[in-house]
Amino acid sequence: MRAPAEPGAYASYWQLQNASGTPFGALLGVQMQVRSSGVTLQIAPRQTYEAATRTLVLTANATDSLSRAVTTGNLNWSLRDNSGVQRTEGNLTYQNGEWGTRHTLPAPLSAGLYGVQYTLTDEGRSGSAVGSFSVGDLVDISGTVLDGKTRTPLPGVEVRAGGKVTQTDTAGKYALGGLSPSALTMITGTKPGYTSYDASLDSPSGSRTIVRNFDMFPTSASKPVITGLTAQYEGTFLAGVPFTNRYSARVTWNGSPGTVEFYYDGKLVAPVPGTASGAETSFDIGTGSSSSPAIRALRVIARNRDGATSEPREISIPFAPLPWWLRPAALICSKTVRRQLFLPVSGNYFSLSATTTGFA
Repeated sequence: MRAPAEPGAYASYWQLQNASGTPFGALLGVQMQVRSSGVTLQIAPRQTYEAATRTLVLTANATDSLSRAVTTGNLNWSLRDNSGVQRTEGNLTYQNGEWGTRHTLPAPLSAGLYGVQYTLTDEGRSGSAVGSFSVGDLVDISGTVLDGKTRTPLPGVEVRAGGKVTQTDTAGKYALGGLSPSALTMITGTKPGYTSYDASLDSPSGSRTIVRNFDMFPTSASKPVITGLTAQYEGTFLAGVPFTNRYSARVTWNGSPGTVEFYYDGKLVAPVPGTASGAETSFDIGTGSSSSPAIRALRVIARNRDGATSEPREISIPFAPLPWWLRPAALICSKTVRRQLFLPVSGNYFSLSATTTGFA
């Protein structure tokens, strides 16, 4: 015997019969109570937000396990932001062949991703569904994570940004989509056996895509690890022209903070006392460079208070030749006034900085 699909009380009666079809014997009665399994209703929701009027428009169709329309019951909804905080709630009513409501919010929704939770109950049956919508332009972020020592793709890294989390695949690649620009303040990467990565993110201007590649280094029981090395100004600089740039090193000390040594073209710029997060220094990168194109190197080493030394971290600083029409200006120098000039050349912005007199 197979039980009916719908909840309710059922009765049936049975009696034996002979080969000619004549019933005989006692009548057998069967009574059955089919109870609800608790989740037998399906909800197909749709949700939009009209920013001009601060109106949330919700519609839905509901069916039972036999694909029959459900037109009665209580269909409730609640609105939550990307962090899970409930913003408002209400209910939908059934009219004109579907469930629906229009709800005006007391204040505009800020840019981001929002979720709507739907719950329908009807005569002991229930069902639920979740829908989502976005407000404003959302941002996608992607990139590749490498083992900083072997320079090979690093799978299984947990990457977090904008309130979402994912893991890198076998090629070390990750992607997070639908992020609110206002929530994009930090990106972090973690993996057992590796020093965690964290860095700030600037809210993109006019772009919906961010590419952020980064390296992660195996942890060491005693050695400090330089997890990042960044410059205040990046790009190609003019050879032979003084320009002061600031460089920051992020360090996991694996002990008490010590010093960070910055070497420029093999020469020690200065040993800088470290803080809990690392160290930074500023120096003139242009003085002494030749007038011909070249790539110079900044090499950084960290030493903790126990004397343990990190593996070096290095970045390249490219230079372009100084145009002939700027060489006289670069040679007219004094100690009174400092000027900086950013020059677009072939799609790049070159920096000219000098202590000068006689021109603005």
